[in-house]
Amino acid sequence: QWEYKSWSLVVGQPRAGGFRDVFNQLVVSTLVDLKIAKSESPVWYIEPMAGEGEYHVSRLQEVGRPIPELVRWPTVEDLYKVLSDQDLTYMPQEIRSWYEAVRDLNAKDFEVTGPEAKVVKQSQEIQWLPSTAFCAMKLLREQDPVTLYEEHDIAFSSLFNFVRNFSEELKPHLELAFDDGMIKLSRIFIDKLDHSKAHGKFTGQRGLIVIDSDFNRGGEVQRFSEIARKLHKHWRAATVMVTYPLKPATEVKFRNFIRAIREDNKGMDLISAELYVDNLRYREDDPDDHAWFGCGCLIMMPTHTTAERIRAAVGVFCQEMSKQPGAAEIRLKVEAL
Repeated sequence: QWEYKSWSLVVGQPRAGGFRDVFNQLVVSTLVDLKIAKSESPVWYIEPMAGEGEYHVSRLQEVGRPIPELVRWPTVEDLYKVLSDQDLTYMPQEIRSWYEAVRDLNAKDFEVTGPEAKVVKQSQEIQWLPSTAFCAMKLLREQDPVTLYEEHDIAFSSLFNFVRNFSEELKPHLELAFDDGMIKLSRIFIDKLDHSKAHGKFTGQRGLIVIDSDFNRGGEVQRFSEIARKLHKHWRAATVMVTYPLKPATEVKFRNFIRAIREDNKGMDLISAELYVDNLRYREDDPDDHAWFGCGCLIMMPTHTTAERIRAAVGVFCQEMSKQPGAAEIRLKVEAL
């Protein structure tokens, strides 16, 4: 009998800590580092679907075991354990900052209560898993405004508590909003019909927008395509990252999504980065199983050398995990479109 938190399917908690999260966090670290290195001027960091800010290792369990169909190897725990035994001095900056983010997140001794407390093992090296927002904010500066939107009440409560616990350790001025982030993105930064209550009116600052969606609502392909077209027209100083899951059954859907954005925005610089992990437990007789699982991100209006930096950082992740006993094959593809 699998145990689900009653709200976990709403806020995306089931997949927290899988290889898709690691991939997204490394790519976001690349984008932030390139943005802040280019100029001292502020970078407005925005997540329209921010989630909870942090996740506990007992996010899904059956007597303490992750559900393999949802939390895919290699996980946050796997990579952190591998890096803990190494000298990170000459690792890519993204790998070092990711490791430090996970370490700092677990430095505080928070009491775990409720159902999670029953499955927490004292021998575990880490108990808390980072979000893309946390990894980004560890790199952002005091002059960089941050706006995080979340429209689900339970996820927003968790996000609020997370920010309350860590706000003193984060440099940027942070705004939380309980709202539909995609609507607010259009109203404030495209149509200019509204303003940020914490940061004021948008005046053309540089930006980084991270849209992390599981595409389970329906209509996201059309919605994101329209947002991309408008942002390219009205906010060219912003880099936009849209994440997406991949598996054989949905690959065509996302290929069409990428093609639509390419065709609608002829002059836009576009990069796609995708990670594929073979499924060693694949069963042909199971219609819900797949030979491989993957994830990807489409980066619009990227900073120069973004592709090279992603290849280096995520390439190290793939290389380190491939060395582990019984490891599945991991493949990375980064290309300009």
